[in-house]
Amino acid sequence: MIKITREARGFIVNKGFRAIYLNLTYVKGPCADNLCKAIPKVAVSTEKHSNSYLISLDDPEIKVYAVPPIAASINRHNDTITISKSRVGDKLKVSGMTYSF
Repeated sequence: MIKITREARGFIVNKGFRAIYLNLTYVKGPCADNLCKAIPKVAVSTEKHSNSYLISLDDPEIKVYAVPPIAASINRHNDTITISKSRVGDKLKVSGMTYSF
């Protein structure tokens, strides 16, 4: 299930976006010797990705797409994902994701 907060929805609609995309990015771990595993992080963007699945039809104005590993994880763990607006800057953030891919 995907929830979009009121502030995030207003931000998305005011910017004129019709769809948002949940992408999987990897950030460097805390080790200084480059032997750490990369840490997965879910990022929200408005750039279209060719291999994205539509995962939310609840809102007629905004469609939410996700890359296959994120869509599978949401279905497998029955997660409730919340998309909210960051307090700093014009960014969206994701919470409620189970990070087991």
